[in-house]
Amino acid sequence: MSTLEHVLDNTKTANSAEPLTDEEKEALAEAMSLYRESAPIKQSEIERYKGLLYHGVPVSAILQAWSICQIQPNPGFSDDNNYLKNAIAEEEHVDFHKGLEKQTVITADGKDITDLVEKAVAWLTEHSF
Repeated sequence: MSTLEHVLDNTKTANSAEPLTDEEKEALAEAMSLYRESAPIKQSEIERYKGLLYHGVPVSAILQAWSICQIQPNPGFSDDNNYLKNAIAEEEHVDFHKGLEKQTVITADGKDITDLVEKAVAWLTEHSF
């Protein structure tokens, strides 16, 4: 919104908004599901990592943020890029751009997913703003 005209137009649009119908909600949920399934890490796989932490931050949330960024038209410019920076700053009170201590991530079935998590962390670190 760079002009008063933009502000007025957006305000008018927001004031005329109505709740979605049940049919619209279903269509939106289906579209979101299809969109997320086009990501590099499927939602069903991310769900398997619930309960795992990386520097106090849920691994499932880190992987989901990274994966969602990868399907954006401009992956380097998404509000999801800042999830990790903000979560680590809140959890550990550190500037994560200075680097994090190496931490291994092992799933309940013994699989080491450290490389996958670090790939997501490196990308999110590089693209946060």
